[in-house]
Amino acid sequence: SNTFRQIAIVIVAVAAITAAHLSTPRSYFLLHSVFQHLYYVPVILGAIFFGWPGGLLAAACTAMCYVPHIHHWQQTNPNYVLNQYAELFSFFLVGIVTGLLADRERRRAWQLEEKSVELERANRELASSFERAKHADRLAAVGQLAAGLAHEIRHPLASIEGAVNVLANPQSPSDLQEEFRGIITKECRRLAALLTQLLDFARPRRPTLRNVDPRLTISEVIRLAESSIPHNKVRIITDLPGGLPHIECDEEQLKQVVLNLVMNAVQAMPNGGSVTISARCDGTEFTVAVSDEGFGIPPDLQSRIVDPFFTTRESGTGLGLAVLKQIVRQHGGSIQVKRNATAGSSFVVRIPVHTREAP
Repeated sequence: SNTFRQIAIVIVAVAAITAAHLSTPRSYFLLHSVFQHLYYVPVILGAIFFGWPGGLLAAACTAMCYVPHIHHWQQTNPNYVLNQYAELFSFFLVGIVTGLLADRERRRAWQLEEKSVELERANRELASSFERAKHADRLAAVGQLAAGLAHEIRHPLASIEGAVNVLANPQSPSDLQEEFRGIITKECRRLAALLTQLLDFARPRRPTLRNVDPRLTISEVIRLAESSIPHNKVRIITDLPGGLPHIECDEEQLKQVVLNLVMNAVQAMPNGGSVTISARCDGTEFTVAVSDEGFGIPPDLQSRIVDPFFTTRESGTGLGLAVLKQIVRQHGGSIQVKRNATAGSSFVVRIPVHTREAP
């Protein structure tokens, strides 16, 4: 084992030095001085390996092996003998002091190892807690998704069921039957739109990036929006400076984002008002903002407005902004909402000028 190997190293070192020392002629004072100082090596090794007890035992063994050399000079050089006995005392002193220092370092190493084990255990517990939290979040998200989907499907199904009951009655007036056929068609379209939004949210299409002129793209969106809103109630104001650089993005998805934000702004102003669309570029980031003059979004709801199935409108599904958030995130950007100083809210979309698909 390792302990036996360390003991063997100390014994072999003492024996080798002693053999060389005793076999050297007494007239070679320089070599005797070298061997004398070499005895400190096994003493220090014993102290390092086994602490102060090991240093003490190694010093005792070394002293016993060194005593015969001292006896050779007992009659001829008494002063040298006294000096060598003092050297023996140094062996013990070095062994004990080195052993104490080694013990202290060993205790520190043990403490560090214990701290490392505790830290590793804490890291494992933290990782386990994090995984449990992620699992709980996923379950909560699935539950929220299921609850929202059930809520959104329940009303169209109830309308369709009522319409079917009316149509099943042969005595129902023809105009009433025509009205309820229209209800069925309308609610089926609503369900289809809901499922389309749900699929867009669950499996978002990865953007096809290419160089796009954002000023031209936003202008096309504005023309499309103006054809579907009442001009006498809502006015669209643009702030699109010339010289906007091309950006790398999916043009159709950029149109989808801006058009949805514009239509949301229009719906937020049932009494009419102005929708302002502005765009800026600072060299590395492209920003487009859509502002309305509606009632605004309360500060406590701003962080939830892009959550799936969260909506402040009775007829909304709550998936539109969630889909837009995913589109913007896949472009490496962000979408934020803030309350305007006077009235209404502003949605601000930021994407890098040179983007890459998000992982």
